[in-house]
Amino acid sequence: MNSRKIIFLLSLILISNTILTLPSRAETLNTACVIGSATSGCEAYSPQELYLLYGTTTNGAYNLSVGGSSISHFLMMDRSNSDSGGWILMMKGTKSSTAFNYDSSNFSSNSTTLNTSSTSNDVSTDAKFSAYNSLSVKKLLAVFRDPTTGTISAGGDLASNPFGGHVWMETLTSTATAYTTLNTATALSTGTYTNTRYSIYRSSNASNASQVFSYQEGVGYYGFNVSPCGIGIRWGVDWNNEGDYGSCDVHLGIGYSTYGAGDIVTWNGATYGSQGIGAGKGKTGFQIWGKLSDPNLLSPRSLSVTNNAGGSVTASWLPPSSGTTTEYLLQYKPTSSADWSSATTHRVTSITATPSVTIPSMSSNTYNFRVFARNSGANQTSATPVTSGNISINQTSSFNSFGLSGGATTAVYRKASIISADVTVASKVTFRSSGVVITGCKNKLATGSGSSFTVSCTWKPSLRGRVNISAVSTPVDNAISGASVSPVTIVVGNRSGNR
Repeated sequence: MNSRKIIFLLSLILISNTILTLPSRAETLNTACVIGSATSGCEAYSPQELYLLYGTTTNGAYNLSVGGSSISHFLMMDRSNSDSGGWILMMKGTKSSTAFNYDSSNFSSNSTTLNTSSTSNDVSTDAKFSAYNSLSVKKLLAVFRDPTTGTISAGGDLASNPFGGHVWMETLTSTATAYTTLNTATALSTGTYTNTRYSIYRSSNASNASQVFSYQEGVGYYGFNVSPCGIGIRWGVDWNNEGDYGSCDVHLGIGYSTYGAGDIVTWNGATYGSQGIGAGKGKTGFQIWGKLSDPNLLSPRSLSVTNNAGGSVTASWLPPSSGTTTEYLLQYKPTSSADWSSATTHRVTSITATPSVTIPSMSSNTYNFRVFARNSGANQTSATPVTSGNISINQTSSFNSFGLSGGATTAVYRKASIISADVTVASKVTFRSSGVVITGCKNKLATGSGSSFTVSCTWKPSLRGRVNISAVSTPVDNAISGASVSPVTIVVGNRSGNR
């Protein structure tokens, strides 16, 4: 055989060995956490995801993934009279605000925020949140509250809404950030004043609904970032009693000229001011909310849950049939729980083509499991999960190992020896010699993780000859039965030499 063939064969052997010894990649089962909490890595991808996971309908501050960061935002989760909830508070201003005039960088910049700790549903503080800058939404909602003159009830596009004010709701033609939308000139309705829907200035979208804001019979120009009369308004409507926009007299909306928001009448001859000629509601507090697209990833497939020894279970499934998945959410709950509001949730990361994870040391019970797919790049989640049937776990404990350290079978009379125990669950272990509890070795806590918890006992034999040592474990979880270990015989001999 010539040298070239030898080198070629040796190369094949080297490559073969390299392939065989490559470590296999396995999923990472992250520590359980509540999605939407401030715990690192546990931010929600959307308000809708919170509803899918836990059935959440409580309004409040939750952490969302925004631009790759976990940031607290106030969410309207109440689904009553709110277009099924799931709204993110993006901006809010007081009626005396000077932070949201038309030229403010709070509108024109997507790198500024303001008072982001004010995550509450009010108009008592000016605030701008990261969601305004970065989250592409399918709907925007404006709220007008706390007017200078008169009152504003919960109405407009959503009657008896939980936002506490008059609302406008717009469905965007394509998803976009609030920043992009309020910086792009978009006419939503123009021309004859009746082209503007009644709910913009009346309590509902009915021609005879009670008037809330000022308007003029003539023409109206409603939209985003419009300036039909030469003065810009970020979201609102300009009215004129004539057939053109040469001298608009009533201005209604958010980000108008030097006002944050309001119902502003600029000519005393305006005849449809809601609070009298030339008055209107005046400056108002305002909010801007956004709603993300509903979760639309396909479901994972073929979830199988296997009950292992020692109370652990292995869950395996297949990825969705198409689309990009970057991680999964694995949930489980006792079958006796009516809903998933208190379900245990694990992120599953470092995923493979055949996902499989083992959950150790589960308490004895009957459980339901389910898995959602996630795509971090798109902030998207499965619209529905893959689910399991009822899985019963009757967890027991046992000893992995027991005896003298190093496997010794002999000891010396009244000389210290170390007895070691390894149990499958967190337990308190009591050690005995010839049936008598060893001093200092009662209910010693075994520590560890997974299915290995270790503890030791210092034993000074008080008898010579063949002595049996033993132990019993009492699991920390009362639902798990304890265990005892078969006695181990140790030969105890005399000391050598003088004391």
